[in-house]
Amino acid sequence: MRISSPVKHALIAAIATSITFGCNTPQTQPTPPSIPCQPCPELDSLPLSQEDIIDSDMSLEEALTGIEIPGHIIDQLTIIDIKYIGYDRHRHRGQIVCNRSVAGDLSLIFEKLFRDSFPIEKIIPVTKYNWSDSLSMLDNNTSCFNYRLVSGGHSLSQHSLGRAVDINPRNNPYFAKYDTVGQPITGIYDTLQPGTIVPHSNVVKYFRQYGWHWGGSWRGNKDYQHFSRFGG
Repeated sequence: MRISSPVKHALIAAIATSITFGCNTPQTQPTPPSIPCQPCPELDSLPLSQEDIIDSDMSLEEALTGIEIPGHIIDQLTIIDIKYIGYDRHRHRGQIVCNRSVAGDLSLIFEKLFRDSFPIEKIIPVTKYNWSDSLSMLDNNTSCFNYRLVSGGHSLSQHSLGRAVDINPRNNPYFAKYDTVGQPITGIYDTLQPGTIVPHSNVVKYFRQYGWHWGGSWRGNKDYQHFSRFGG
């Protein structure tokens, strides 16, 4: 069968195009061997999770059960949600019971600590520990309100008014003057460990910006975990 010139030219062009595209088709490259991920220091402080792990979700009434608290003190209290980066590098959400007069301070301070990725192991109202300060500290729990006396004293602590906070107690123990064993008894003050509060840290800086005092700067006893809005 004779092919007309126009058709012949079209077939030649189609064949040439097919050959050209075939030559330009990318060849499948071999998959490179996987390389184990190496630690990246600049990523170590970033959270791994995208959603908050809920450590505490109580109402104020639930957070105040299990102990007799004077009504005039209850009237001063509130409960606030706190976001933080846990020791597991995940985002967490806990709660602090505090005096209404300092709720704004604490919300802003802990928001700054969250942005800094400062690690906090847990933040749970002390009712979970049957109002035992010792048990709360042993669990490295960060807390504020606890209706109790000052350690070794006979007067009410600022914690009883919700105007003092203890942060990571096991990393930041309390040491009475001349004592080598702190509280909690498992506490070790190692300034190189994450979660430890030192004089030049942003934790101290932020609290001081809002007029809070740090127990680590006391002349006698040292309470590295402790911050109070009105001293003591």
